Amino acid sequence: MTTSRNKDTNDMDGIIGRRIRLCRQSHKMSQTKLANQVGIAWQQIQKYEGGKNRVSATMLWKIADVFDVSLSYFFENISDELGVEDAQIISMKWREDRLVELYSQLDEEQKKSVFNYVKSVCADEKVYEVAE
Repeated sequence: MTTSRNKDTNDMDGIIGRRIRLCRQSHKMSQTKLANQVGIAWQQIQKYEGGKNRVSATMLWKIADVFDVSLSYFFENISDELGVEDAQIISMKWREDRLVELYSQLDEEQKKSVFNYVKSVCADEKVYEVAE
């Protein structure tokens, strides 16, 4: 069963993929040439452009560099295509995923510190909400 969050994320992947294709075509560049410039197989570019694979932040940065566009180009007015609520959900999901990714890179002592900090902030928030 597919959730709307997955559908929305796939929609965003498709929009970003189409924007990569538009950049590539406007520069009269083949998928092979773009792939060579960013260090991947042309098949991967094909998957990005079709929205079948999600483009990592690093790869998107490399692609933006090849076309001399800002990273924001790939996200400009994306909420118009997705709908504002969908874009907010995707943005929140991306932050959650990124937080987990960063957290997993910490050593055990750092994880303990981050966990205790987050726990204390959450406790403060609950106290604040009750106090109002």
